[in-house]
Amino acid sequence: MSISIKGDLLFETIVPLTKFKSRSKKTGKVTEQLCTLNNFSRWGRWAKKDIKNQYKKLLREFFIPETKSEPLDKITIEFSILRHNKRKVDIDGLIYNIKFILDLLQEMKWISDDDQVTSILKPSTYTKNIAETQFKIRAYK
Repeated sequence: MSISIKGDLLFETIVPLTKFKSRSKKTGKVTEQLCTLNNFSRWGRWAKKDIKNQYKKLLREFFIPETKSEPLDKITIEFSILRHNKRKVDIDGLIYNIKFILDLLQEMKWISDDDQVTSILKPSTYTKNIAETQFKIRAYK
């Protein structure tokens, strides 16, 4: 089933997903993992705020354009997961990434309140020639 979006495209961008560093109990090796609902408890209570703030800073500086208008009362945002490998990932597991993005859009004055956002969550698709899993974001007026 395809969803038809009516409205003007405000912006389209591809952004990385937020990650946290984790140390293996067995090997001691430090790796980066996607921040998901499944591993939320392993982020470290002290690090959750830092993860959110670093992610929002990255998106603000490099990925989300500045708005040229007054904040909108309503907006529709389409999130598509672009996978760098064929492993499955559930979009609902990435809800923290979506939350951080919506908070940032409100801070950047794209929207007046993030409770008036219609979010369309699309399943993941394998995408060749990318180095890591990413979100493709399309925002519509």
